[in-house]
Amino acid sequence: MLALLWSADLTGKKLEWRYSTTIERVLIDKHVPPLAADVGNGYQITARHALWQQTARGAPT
Repeated sequence: MLALLWSADLTGKKLEWRYSTTIERVLIDKHVPPLAADVGNGYQITARHALWQQTARGAPT
């Protein structure tokens, strides 16, 4: 699911998915702040996840 969110984010779009138990329970409920957000009839990666991606790649923060 995270790969699908990431792919949608790269194109500047949301992941059009009505409801995902995985996203709701793992990427939203288990992370503070959450890695994804429900944006109405879909999900998007949050700013927290975007910062994590930059850090993981070794990009300056």
